[in-house]
Amino acid sequence: MMARQLEASVACQVASGDPVRDAFSRLGPIVDFSSVLAVDDPPDLAKRLAAEQIAHLVEGWRYCAAAFHAMLVNATDNAQHFAYYAELRAALSLFAGSGIRVKLGDGYCLDAHKQQHPLNKQRTHKIVWEFWPLWAQRADAMDLLKRQITLLPGVTIEDFEASLIGLGVSQSLQGWGYDLLHLENDHDARNAASYEASWASRPLAHMTQGELNLLSDLWRLLLPEEGARLRFDVELICFLVRRALSILKRSRSDHELEDDENACNLIATLAQQDVDLQRIVNAVSARTGANADHLMRVLTSGSIVNPFTRAEEKDSAVGNMLCRAVFLLRLATLSVNERLPRSGGAVKAWIANWLQHAGLKDKESEVESADLAEDWDLALEEFSPQEPLPLTLWNEKNARQSTLLSRPDACLAWGVFA
Repeated sequence: MMARQLEASVACQVASGDPVRDAFSRLGPIVDFSSVLAVDDPPDLAKRLAAEQIAHLVEGWRYCAAAFHAMLVNATDNAQHFAYYAELRAALSLFAGSGIRVKLGDGYCLDAHKQQHPLNKQRTHKIVWEFWPLWAQRADAMDLLKRQITLLPGVTIEDFEASLIGLGVSQSLQGWGYDLLHLENDHDARNAASYEASWASRPLAHMTQGELNLLSDLWRLLLPEEGARLRFDVELICFLVRRALSILKRSRSDHELEDDENACNLIATLAQQDVDLQRIVNAVSARTGANADHLMRVLTSGSIVNPFTRAEEKDSAVGNMLCRAVFLLRLATLSVNERLPRSGGAVKAWIANWLQHAGLKDKESEVESADLAEDWDLALEEFSPQEPLPLTLWNEKNARQSTLLSRPDACLAWGVFA
């Protein structure tokens, strides 16, 4: 008898990422450049999903690189198209890590006992649309945000959530999947970029400094902090705490301004926000053992706000989609990174080969993969485009920097090897 096909809601309850996590140690072996992550071994479905989790991740970053390059040559329709597919691949990678295989004609989920359950046969886009809001509520999805993203080693979003109501972590994750839930927006953009002679009846537009600034901000988020963290992790926690405190301040202001002591109460409310922040820092310090002064310095160092605001806006403009693509790919990279065996094993060996395959690093180079970030950090520092854009992005002075900044897929080097 053919196994019953599961609806998305049931599959998300049944699926388990534990078999996939265990399968990471069985990938490979990687003995040369042509070695594959997983040979065709149908009985080991968990190993297949582990390999596909990594494969979808690298393809997601390649689409993201295509989107960045399209932005740097002012091809915004193409950038929107590629950003959507970067989001889609990130989602497929995250789903695979949770034991869910989305594939036309061969979709299934694995339960905790490694039993296979086929999914309803639907097109990839439609099934991702169905799975995203359900997956975003899973415990393993929340763990990625709450426990794997850290402000300092051992200081997580969960530690702040315990001391500050209203961080809105779940809402943020749901919001980052906005484009996966509104496919018609990208469908129109893809058709315009792929089939229509839109420039025949549409006025040309200059690239704006704001678009370039957003790309620069996204790159700053992709550069590493100490350890395996990216700047993204630190800035996200700073953003969430700052937003929660602002909501608390507005709530107090609305309440106190009703008392007709507007000026005095507003000053008191602003002062109270500093008190609240110190209280939160002290509580997190007591919970984690982190130095309170160090916590305060890092927590108040956050300065990159625009990408987080844009990611949560209900808008499928190209800038919003780029932010969401980067954020989902950061989560997908975290999921792979936290599953690596202690030695890294076959996964790190394969990704080292992939970096050469992608033209990002020569395996024979003496530069460690984790140290490649210095080239991108320097490129961002030396980047000095002027009007008219994008012409000056590709002149002799900026062409090398623009080339490097069109390759966000390079962050796999330090995002996995750190």
